[in-house]
Order: sequence, then structure tokens, then C-alpha cells
Amino acid sequence: MSVGGSRVPLPEGNVLGAAFYEDKGVFFVQQSVLSTGSNGRGIRFHLQLSSWNLKSRSEITKRMFAEAPQGVSAFPCGRVDTSAKLHRVFIAAQVPTLRL
Repeated sequence: MSVGGSRVPLPEGNVLGAAFYEDKGVFFVQQSVLSTGSNGRGIRFHLQLSSWNLKSRSEITKRMFAEAPQGVSAFPCGRVDTSAKLHRVFIAAQVPTLRL
């Protein structure tokens, strides 16, 4: 058995999860992106979801979510899934909401 593939350079941040939407030729990546807190003190993080073209491996778009609540881990659950029927991307995060 051999494993091969190519690398896709991603923006700074820890990769939490990824999902493929092969019907549309796209994959999605959820990342934890560190930043200085809004008050200028402490390190905070945002969750970022980006979409990428499978063939060209180029970024299509990205969405930065609001700062994570204080005390939430910088490595929350990173499950990402797609629904071809609903044309939606579902991501899990360590907050009491489901983002669609």
C-alpha cells in the first residue's frame, strides 16, 4: 500500500477538520486562527472556514466567525461535513450552537 498526494498551502492557523464536496469539486477546511483579544490583551482565536477548488487547489472563499468565547479551547471539535442534498456545510465547534 502506498499513500500519495499533493500539499495545499493553507493560511496560518491550526487545521481542525476538513470535508470534501466532490460533486462540486470543492473541499472545505475549518481552522483555528489566533489573534490578539479585542481589548488588546490576551490571545484569542476565531474559527475560520475556507473553501478550495479540488482541481486547482486554490482558495475560493473564506469566512471568519466571531471571536470564540473566553475559556474555550483553541482546539475545539473540528468536524466538518457537507450535504449534497441541502447544499450546506455543517461545522462543529465548542460553543452551544450549530452553524449552517
